[in-house]
Amino acid sequence: MLKQSCVALGLFSALALGCKKEAPPAPPAPAPVAAAPAPVPAEPVVADAGAAAAPAAKANRYTVQGIVRSAPSANAAGKTITILHQAIPTFKNRDGEETGMMAMAMPFQMAPEVGEMALAVGDKIEFTFDVDFDAQNPTTIVKITKLPADTEIRFGE
Repeated sequence: MLKQSCVALGLFSALALGCKKEAPPAPPAPAPVAAAPAPVPAEPVVADAGAAAAPAAKANRYTVQGIVRSAPSANAAGKTITILHQAIPTFKNRDGEETGMMAMAMPFQMAPEVGEMALAVGDKIEFTFDVDFDAQNPTTIVKITKLPADTEIRFGE
């Protein structure tokens, strides 16, 4: 009887192994998805194509006229100048929305490429400046031209 039990056990084992269900094949790996293209910043506002080097990618550029309200005796690069400037209807806020800017007196940093220029309080000027809200000095003049004293500057919109 022991012999029959061993044979039965062996037969049972053989059947169990032979009838064993195979695991289903693994699902195929998902196809790689192409990365979304990186967002491209909107074109900066360039009001004067002949101005100095192009603005930084995050900066907007404006060209306006104004009157010097305070200036160092020699406006060397890196110095601050305060200018009463015209209204800027196309001015964009931090979120890139065109909100406009009314005429006002405000300080500007002079970029190194502007160089030295003797300006006095009351001088009429045309200047190009970049606005980068993330910069330490968000308003930087990149080009400045002294205008004739009889130049009419309109500060309204």
